[in-house]
This record gives sequence, structure tokens and C-alpha cells, in this order.
Amino acid sequence: MSLIRGVMLAGKFRSQHQLNTMSPDGMRNTLIVEMAGRSRQTNLQSFDDDTLAGMGAVLVFLRTARIRDDAA
Repeated sequence: MSLIRGVMLAGKFRSQHQLNTMSPDGMRNTLIVEMAGRSRQTNLQSFDDDTLAGMGAVLVFLRTARIRDDAA
């Protein structure tokens, strides 16, 4: 399983069924859109997949642990 796919599942951005129909580029772009809507980071396209997945994992962790919400 790709790291981006794991972040998408953990963050509940898409379901398992939806991810099964998406290409790796589609998952990457969807994660970028989800993260852009929840952060001030503007250059998400420039990061490689591993870095992007790591940033997404941190975002999901902060939301899941209720350390930060989407507004913060």
C-alpha cells in the first residue's frame, strides 16, 4: 500500500472503495486538495510523494488526536 493511500484512509478523505478506483496520481492530487483546504501551505505540488504523505500523516494525527482542528 502506498503511503499516500494510507494517509487518505486514516484521514477518512476517501473510502477504501473509492481509493480502489483511483490512480496513484489521482490519490496524490486528492491528498493535495484535501491538505490545501486545511493548511496554509501553498506549494504542495512541489513535494515528493513520501514528503507529501508525511505532511498528510501529521495533519491526520493532529486532527485525530484533537490537538488541532481544521480551523486551526
